[in-house]
Amino acid sequence: MALYDTQQPIKVFKVSEISRLIKHALEGQFDFVAVEGEVVEMSKPSQKGYVYFKLAEEELFSGNKVRLECIVFPTSDAMKKLFSLKIEDGSKIIALGRITTYSARSTYQLKVEDLRVVGLGDLLLKLEALKKKLQAEGIFDRSRKKPIPFIPRKVGIVTSLDGAALTDMLRSILKRFPAHVIVVPSLVQGEGAAQQIARGISILNTLSGVDVIVIGRGGGSLEDLWAFNEEYLVRVVSASRVPVVSAVGHEIDHCLSDDAADVRAATPTAVGEVIFRASMGELLQRLDEIETRLLDSAESLFFNLEQELSRLEALLRVHSKSLFHQSEKRLDHLERRLYLASPQNRVLRFEDRMNALSAHISRAVIGYLGAIEARLDNLSLRLHARNPKERIQREAKGLADLAVRLKVGIARSLERREAYIQNIASMLSGLDPKKPLSRGFALCRRQDNLKVITDSQMVDVREKVLVELGKGSLVTEVLSKT
Repeated sequence: MALYDTQQPIKVFKVSEISRLIKHALEGQFDFVAVEGEVVEMSKPSQKGYVYFKLAEEELFSGNKVRLECIVFPTSDAMKKLFSLKIEDGSKIIALGRITTYSARSTYQLKVEDLRVVGLGDLLLKLEALKKKLQAEGIFDRSRKKPIPFIPRKVGIVTSLDGAALTDMLRSILKRFPAHVIVVPSLVQGEGAAQQIARGISILNTLSGVDVIVIGRGGGSLEDLWAFNEEYLVRVVSASRVPVVSAVGHEIDHCLSDDAADVRAATPTAVGEVIFRASMGELLQRLDEIETRLLDSAESLFFNLEQELSRLEALLRVHSKSLFHQSEKRLDHLERRLYLASPQNRVLRFEDRMNALSAHISRAVIGYLGAIEARLDNLSLRLHARNPKERIQREAKGLADLAVRLKVGIARSLERREAYIQNIASMLSGLDPKKPLSRGFALCRRQDNLKVITDSQMVDVREKVLVELGKGSLVTEVLSKT
């Protein structure tokens, strides 16, 4: 039928008129309805207090998801029940309200005025059943959790290259420590996402030197995050040789991958704090503290040794004086006995015994002094062996070597990424569809609808044709066809 057929003229409506007619027809047909479905994509209250969500249902024969947009006003009874009944994604409810239209977008929605809970939705029931099954198998047991190294030097990330979560993770990690980061791109939502994430974990497990693996994405509805609840992925996370950190959604979101992982990060932004319990600055501060404690310990040790040496020296003086005093007393006693025993031979014998006794005493004193000197030498050697200065120098050299290796590793990584980007740019330039035109080729289009002409049957004789060249274009007329 032609638009301006005089036999049957068609009335032309304005957009506002047809929208108003549809609004009256639709809202007049449905006065007050009750709709049962599963809550998905539920929003937080807007600045004006409105809450939006969708009621979803799977069609029996086609299996497609059918959804109905819903809006809850802040002053309605439904708004109070949303929070008192703890309605969330996956809840199954009956919503009572009126069908309304929104002319600015040509859409219709259910204005919910009241609601009641029917039960858990299919997704929540499925999730709860799987959680109980895996829990019974011990997949979530704390005994299976692997510790993350104190300073991971190589970090693997499995996530989407398009999401903001990757930027948040990289910024969070590199802010704490200049680690070597390997990114394995993957879907994080929809069909095949769980398999791709699991494949990324397997790839990183085969690479040498990977200390920790991070999987994650930004927030979303229960359906958006469902890949991280898939049984296959949860088992791969639990079986990973390398420790896995799960950083999915916002802090209030919780997936089975969080339970199976060795550590959960509340958000992608919190990954750096979870992996690196101390930043580079904190590590240097701790080293300074250790150096200070070692120096304090050394000073305390030297002070104690000096005190011990002083005590031994005083003890030696006391013992020497006591020994000589005893010897003097004994000699005086012998002298008195000699004086009393006047015969010459007894005097000689006593004199010999006195000389022998004096030699014995001298040897005893010398031996005792030698033992004290040996003990002092031993204490001096032990003190020198515990000098912390050499150990501090070795640790400082190790830190300097580590810093050099980190700088070289970062430089090499940047060079590889720059070469990769240049290679992709060259490949994209080679795929430019207009590049052959600069070499003398031409692109012919129909003038009426600009479709590319690939067959002579697509145009008629005398029809105008638009010819695009390397520079500029021509309008030609078809004279003949072959």
